[in-house]
Amino acid sequence: MKTPVDNANLNQWLTQHKIWLTEQINHLSETSKGKQFSIMDAALSDCHFCEVDFSCAVLVRCTISNAHFENCDFSNTLLIDTVFNHCDFNHCNFTKADLQRASGSGCRFVMVNFTRADLTDCNLNSANLTDCHFDWAWLVRTDLRYAILNGTRFFETRIANAKFYNKNYSQLFKALAQAMIEEMVFSPKGFKSKVESLATDTLANYKTSYT
Repeated sequence: MKTPVDNANLNQWLTQHKIWLTEQINHLSETSKGKQFSIMDAALSDCHFCEVDFSCAVLVRCTISNAHFENCDFSNTLLIDTVFNHCDFNHCNFTKADLQRASGSGCRFVMVNFTRADLTDCNLNSANLTDCHFDWAWLVRTDLRYAILNGTRFFETRIANAKFYNKNYSQLFKALAQAMIEEMVFSPKGFKSKVESLATDTLANYKTSYT
């Protein structure tokens, strides 16, 4: 059971978090007037955030629905086990965010920076990841089946047992050409198949020709 968060409390907590961030930068923790934004098992819905700084915040086991985020900063934020339903993210920053077991299935992420983020066991099935960057991120058992990968970059991304499937092979292989692939599952059902062996061989050939 998630505890609903109303807008009044949310705005107050974000204001305190902004003060807390400034105090951390200026090493003023001994005279702290702010407070780190930290919520667990909470529910947020029908929210619009523009240029809000969530960096170093804690949103664990939360459910966030019908929310829109524009130019928001989630760098170094804990988002473990948090579920995003019908959410849009435009030009947001998730650098070094912890998204273990989080879910953004079917959500829209456009020009979002996931550099060095931990997406272990994260569900991004059918998400729109247009022009997103996953440079040096960890995709361990991450589900990216049917994700839209137009212009998506995986430079030196660690991919281990991540799930991919896209009927547009050329788009998928181009996106993964610079990734560090230990093992991947290429299957619409999310488990190994004969198609995977063929796809993996094709990807290896593509990477060779790309480099």
